[in-house]
Amino acid sequence: MSDPLSSTLIQDQNKEGLGNVQDYYTIDAEDKDLVRMIDRKIKSAGKDYEDFKKEGKTNEQYWKKDHLKTITLRWHQSRIIQNIIYMGVETMIPIITSKPAEPMISVASDVMDESDDNSRIFTDLLQKVLLEKYNDPDYPQQELMEMLARHLLLYKIGIPKIIWDDTIDDYLLEYVHPHKMILSSDGHYNADVWAAQYLEKPLNELLDMFPEKKDSIMANLFPGSSVTIENVGNTPVGFWEYNCEDGEYVVWKMEDVVLQKKLNPYIIWNDDKTFNKELNHFSYPKKPVMFLNSQNLGRHIWDDTTPVSQTIPIQDGINLMQRIGIWLIISWAPIQRHEGIRPRIIHLDRISWQNRQIWGVLI
Repeated sequence: MSDPLSSTLIQDQNKEGLGNVQDYYTIDAEDKDLVRMIDRKIKSAGKDYEDFKKEGKTNEQYWKKDHLKTITLRWHQSRIIQNIIYMGVETMIPIITSKPAEPMISVASDVMDESDDNSRIFTDLLQKVLLEKYNDPDYPQQELMEMLARHLLLYKIGIPKIIWDDTIDDYLLEYVHPHKMILSSDGHYNADVWAAQYLEKPLNELLDMFPEKKDSIMANLFPGSSVTIENVGNTPVGFWEYNCEDGEYVVWKMEDVVLQKKLNPYIIWNDDKTFNKELNHFSYPKKPVMFLNSQNLGRHIWDDTTPVSQTIPIQDGINLMQRIGIWLIISWAPIQRHEGIRPRIIHLDRISWQNRQIWGVLI
């Protein structure tokens, strides 16, 4: 699903580094049109995003043992919890991530034939390098995959993202918390989904990232005032990173200010700003963001349910039976054995339900 704003392209710069990463080709689209389009899309996804976020928050609450926060318990009622949701999630994650799938390496160039001995040696070595990188102590991929699996079970989607790290002159894979990225709700394939990630940086770091926009940023944040960076440099500033559906371009914006707009920097483009089919691994542009789902009916990019959501009613039942069992023990025990005082007895046929609580009538 291509965006109409990805039209003519101007200006190019190159950044030297591993793989000769292209810094950007600026897209020729009016800033006000980009701002209007991004704001409209974020607003249109609001209701679906809030429902998605609400369910994720509930699942997180049960995972963190905060099951009883919405229940009013009297001082003598049990708060013991047998958290099968936490135990289930943390048992599944090591099983999912302990043995990574072997990477499939293919020869992209016509110069080398996959049946050639040299080609096989090259692909086998590269496969071993990728598997070793999975357990790299400096950038452990297994920990990353564990977090993505946890997000998938709790929030109905896992979101890995490719970034370029200048310090190591290489690509890194990181995770994005699902509640910090708004996704279009009308697509279930990667190429159908736009993604708007909310980011936050101190003002001085934001100005370092986009120095050419310093005046516009300061005018937007402090209209009509003459503040200095020394006084407000640590002020946290929120902004959006928007990736269009087909992965052709990316836009950073803060309020009404477009901080930068450019072609996908992870793609190799021809001099005429068209997609280079020979030098790119894929046959078409792709976003540097991926979406992991597993229990999906095709309505959205995120899952329709998760094992955690399905287990919550069982967890509520276990919590309730735990309170009933302890209450019965206390209720059948004699309070005192002085004359005129008899044991408290609970009649199960006189139990009433209210707000997830159980009330017994003692006689």
